[in-house]
Amino acid sequence: AARSARDAALAAAADVDRLVRAIDAHDAATRQRTDQREAARTALAAAEVRAEALVQQLAAAEAEVEGARDGFPTVAARHAALRARVLAAGALVDALLTVEQARLAATTRTTELTDGLATHGFGSAADARAALVEPAVLAELTATVEAYTAAVAGVRAGLADAAVVTLPDDFHVDLHATQDAERRARAAADEAAGAARVALERATAVDAAATGVLTAAQVLAERRAEHAPVARLAGIAGGTGGDNAQALSLATFVLTRRFEDVVAAANDRLLGMSDGRYELVRSDRKEDVSSRRTGLSMRVVDHRTGHERDPRTLSGGETFYVSLCLALGMADVVTAEAGGIDLGTLFVDEGFGSLDPHTLEQVLAELGRLRAGGRVVGVVSHVETLKQSIADRIEVRPTADGPSTLTVRAG
Repeated sequence: AARSARDAALAAAADVDRLVRAIDAHDAATRQRTDQREAARTALAAAEVRAEALVQQLAAAEAEVEGARDGFPTVAARHAALRARVLAAGALVDALLTVEQARLAATTRTTELTDGLATHGFGSAADARAALVEPAVLAELTATVEAYTAAVAGVRAGLADAAVVTLPDDFHVDLHATQDAERRARAAADEAAGAARVALERATAVDAAATGVLTAAQVLAERRAEHAPVARLAGIAGGTGGDNAQALSLATFVLTRRFEDVVAAANDRLLGMSDGRYELVRSDRKEDVSSRRTGLSMRVVDHRTGHERDPRTLSGGETFYVSLCLALGMADVVTAEAGGIDLGTLFVDEGFGSLDPHTLEQVLAELGRLRAGGRVVGVVSHVETLKQSIADRIEVRPTADGPSTLTVRAG
C-alpha cells in the first residue's frame, strides 16, 4: 500500500508539473488573445470612422447628382436633352439666316427686273419672255449691229477729220495706194499688237517668277534659321565652319593619329632608300593653296640642308620612292591594326625609270626584303635593269599584227 501510495504521489507530482506548464501556456495564450482583441477593437473603431466619412461623401455625391439631374432620370439624360436643345437652336438660327438671305435676294432680283424692264421698254416680264430669242440668233444680231455701228462711227470720224473737211469737192483720191497704205498700217498694227501681247506675257511671267523667287528666298531664310544649329555643328564636323579655326574636319581629326603612324612606318624605309637624307613629318599647313583644309598634309625634312620642303619640290624619282614608302607604311599600319591580318601581295606600277641606278638598287633591296619576309611583290615596268634583277617574270611583247604575246620566265 505504501508503494502504491508512493507511485500515486509521484504520478500526482508529474501531473502537477504538467498542469503548471499548461496553465502558463494558457495564460500566455490568454494575454495574446487579449492583445489581438484590443488591436481588433482599434481597427474596428478606425474602420467605423472611415465608413462614416465614406457615407458622408456618398451622401454629398448623391446630392450633387440629384442637383445635376434637375428632374431627369439621369445626368446623361439631362445632358442629351440640353445638347438636343442646343442643336435645335443652332438649326433655327441657320434657318432664320437662310430666310433673311432669301428675302434680300428676292428684293434685289425684283429691283433688277423692274430696272431691266424699264430700260428695254417692256411692260412686264411676260412681254420680255415673249421677245426672247435664241442665244445664237441674239449673238449674230448683236455682232451685226456692233459692226454697223463701228463702221458708221469710223466713217463719221473720217469725214470729220480736218484734213478731209478742207479738201476741195473735185479732189481725186488714189484709192489703191490708200488701200495699200491701210493694209501696211494694219499689218504694222497687228505686229505691234502681237509684240505687245508677247511683252505682256513675258512681264506676267517675270512677275510670277519674281514672286516665286521672293517666296523661295523667304522660305530659304526661314529654313536656314531653323537649321542653323545643325548647320553649325555640321560645319564644325566638316571643317568648313567659322568656329573651326584650323578647318579640320571630324574625319581628318580622327585620321590624324593613324596618319602619324603611317608617316612613322614610312620613315623607317625612307631613311634607308634616301641614304638618310629625307624624312616625312605631318604638317598643319593647308593641304592646298586653294583649300582651307588642314591636318593630313606633309612636309619633307631634308637633313642635308636642315630645312623642310614641300613634297611637290621633289624630283620624279624622289616622289616615286617616297610614295612607295608611304604605301608600305600604310600596309604595315593596316596589318598591325587589323589583328595580324597580313597584306601578302604588293604591286608596284611604273616609276622605276625615274630612279638613278643607286636609288633603284636601294628600292629593289627594300622590295627584296619584303619578299624575303613572305610577301609577294609584283613589279610592272619597262626598265631593262629590272628584267635582269627579277628572275620570275611575265614579258609582254607587241606583234606586227597588233595583238601582244605573253612569255613566262621562271628561275
